[in-house]
Amino acid sequence: MNKPFEPYDYKKHPQYLEVKDLFEQLEKNGTPVLVVDNGEYQMEVTSLEQGIEEALATDESHIFYKHPEGLFRNFNVERDCKVHMESPKTRWALLVFGNCAGELVADYSCFTEDKEDNMEAFFTKFEEEWENALPGKAIR
Repeated sequence: MNKPFEPYDYKKHPQYLEVKDLFEQLEKNGTPVLVVDNGEYQMEVTSLEQGIEEALATDESHIFYKHPEGLFRNFNVERDCKVHMESPKTRWALLVFGNCAGELVADYSCFTEDKEDNMEAFFTKFEEEWENALPGKAIR
């Protein structure tokens, strides 16, 4: 006899704590995640947990986050995601699941040389903090 279908519990994903911490740290930095593109859907983030669930739905996801200078206050998912992927004003990171702790954010994510931005330093610090994390344990 087949078992009834049970929905996937994204909170059991091995990288749930790291992704949750990333979203929380981006929020604290003043650069919250605005949109998640998981390769199937582009979803505006309406809550922390909804954004994390969308990000963890596939093997990799792009997250679009608020520019430190406040650009994209009126970010439109349909209009802006694809158009701005290559724009120097867009801030996004590629999350690759299945990597070791501290290797969540792909090195070729969208960072600029803009000294005002400093997001590369943000992500480097985040990765260093998670490098030695024990599986299933939060670092904060």
